[in-house]
Amino acid sequence: RMTKSKNMFFSQMSHDMRTPLNGIIGLTRIAEGQVNDPEKMADTLKKVRQLGSQLLELINEILDISRIEEGKLELKSESFMMKENLEELTAIYQPQMEEKGKIFTADLDIADVCVVGDWGKIQQILNNLLSNAMKFTGSDGIITLSVNETVDSNSKYRKYCFTVRDNGAGMSRDFVSRLFIPFEREVQFGAAKVAGTGLGMPIVHELVQKM
Repeated sequence: RMTKSKNMFFSQMSHDMRTPLNGIIGLTRIAEGQVNDPEKMADTLKKVRQLGSQLLELINEILDISRIEEGKLELKSESFMMKENLEELTAIYQPQMEEKGKIFTADLDIADVCVVGDWGKIQQILNNLLSNAMKFTGSDGIITLSVNETVDSNSKYRKYCFTVRDNGAGMSRDFVSRLFIPFEREVQFGAAKVAGTGLGMPIVHELVQKM
């Protein structure tokens, strides 16, 4: 089943990579004829950047799943400000959500303290969850990130609960059991039309397990 899924993935991946690449090449040609029109040039470059980001996300996910399968996923142990970093993360998503006509709120009910861990991996997990929420909600999408701290006087560790909620179509009951299998994708509720690799949630699952 994994081999079949992987073969389907590589077939889909070729298409997913070719689409933004063709778009970038086409837009570059258009830009060459817009050198004297800054407004049109800026709009074209914005589209090129969006397609480039889409392609980079695809390549990064392929590299991440390869590292996981080879057991080369490493965690860092560094000091960082949890609340400050989360505020910066939400500030990045806010304009993106607004541009797509979606409502995004963040409820950060946590102390402003320095913790030790791998912020890069936490950010990667939240990026996957938030980008999924953005992809799979309509123009009236409502997306919420909640982070709460559980106080435990018997533990020397701080405990956080991260929740991402949205009002999208969700997924079928059958797909829930396959959510963390690499290359699997939900094809109902119009999700098949959304670009993706089926690697985001397996990567999230592996990162959480590792941490």
